[in-house]
Amino acid sequence: MFKTAYMAVRGRVAGLFVQRPEPMMLSEFARDRALSVLAKKGYQAHYYAPDLDVEDQELAAALRLLGRSGFIITDQGGDLVGKVSLAHSGSESRARQKRAQFRVIE
Repeated sequence: MFKTAYMAVRGRVAGLFVQRPEPMMLSEFARDRALSVLAKKGYQAHYYAPDLDVEDQELAAALRLLGRSGFIITDQGGDLVGKVSLAHSGSESRARQKRAQFRVIE
């Protein structure tokens, strides 16, 4: 019964607060189709990763949780925290983007 009730709610309860549901998982086909529609209409989709380059693990976890829940996070100066990258359809575009972010750590 609990599982059925949970599946009906599709949200998470933490103490007195109800958190927004996590974003649904998209199939690669559905994502690519949606990106194509946006491109035809002159729009661009972007990925937001607020936790990139953050060394404090507690802060990174909080940024990741809120970023995945739809929040846009700014610092004390009002600047966007993290990185925003253009969403590309197709595996070759994603591979090119990953190669561009590659860094050698000494």
